[in-house]
Amino acid sequence: MPDSSLHIRDLFVLLAQPARPELVQPAANTVVSTQNIEFDWSDIFKPRHYQLQIARDAAFSDLVHESAGPASAF
Repeated sequence: MPDSSLHIRDLFVLLAQPARPELVQPAANTVVSTQNIEFDWSDIFKPRHYQLQIARDAAFSDLVHESAGPASAF
């Protein structure tokens, strides 16, 4: 008697690096004159979370602020 059970499995493997989100606001090289700055990035495919780091230096060794969350805006 043939096996009547059916086993189906889907496997999705992403081989390429996902696209990085692009900064939407504020625009690059913008001088901001307020203390309440909203950062916003373009949405990406199924992100786990977004992370924001602000540093005093380009190497990010002197962090001023760090936060993470599920939204693309801080």
